[in-house]
Amino acid sequence: MSRTVLDPDRRRQRTQQTIFDAFAGLLAVENYSDITVQQITREANIGRSTFYDHYQSKEDLLDDLCVDMFHHVASPRPSTLQDHGFEQRPGELMPALTHLLFHLREDNARLRGLLTGTSSGLFLKKIKPYLHALVKDELRADQHCYLCDKVPEDFLINHIVGCFTTAVDWWASHDFKEPPITLNSYLCTLLPAEITAGEHTSIHKK
Repeated sequence: MSRTVLDPDRRRQRTQQTIFDAFAGLLAVENYSDITVQQITREANIGRSTFYDHYQSKEDLLDDLCVDMFHHVASPRPSTLQDHGFEQRPGELMPALTHLLFHLREDNARLRGLLTGTSSGLFLKKIKPYLHALVKDELRADQHCYLCDKVPEDFLINHIVGCFTTAVDWWASHDFKEPPITLNSYLCTLLPAEITAGEHTSIHKK
């Protein structure tokens, strides 16, 4: 009987996924700061040399987790809220952020160790570059938002990202009890009306 031999790229991808799954499983039960490379390799059933062949550290694994989580909403325009009964139109920041909230809540079991306790600050710091890129793209696509004529663009982006990460931190500390749409309404209360008001920045129920 012939044996199926994986090509090197597929074998590497499979090993990376095994490591990633082991790390995600540990995050569901332990704080990020308490997890060691030894635990990850034991859960993944691989040697330390194999781990370091794929990742320099557990921080690299954290980066991969963030990329995976943000890929759905940060990639160019495939992302919508359709899976949750909403639609997103180009240049609409709040639907994009709300979609991210849905994604965070769906993944909260494996991210609990990162979103709560002493690890939350590290996680939120790492996701900020993705949020900055997302907010910048949505603001630039929004032809009706003139706030950047009043304040520097980077100032506005920092303000929005700061509000969002603070909201997520609060949300996690309350065990994600509020629905994402409710948290979106809280953000709409705090953020400038030019961003949140009007048909072009609302969440459109299908």
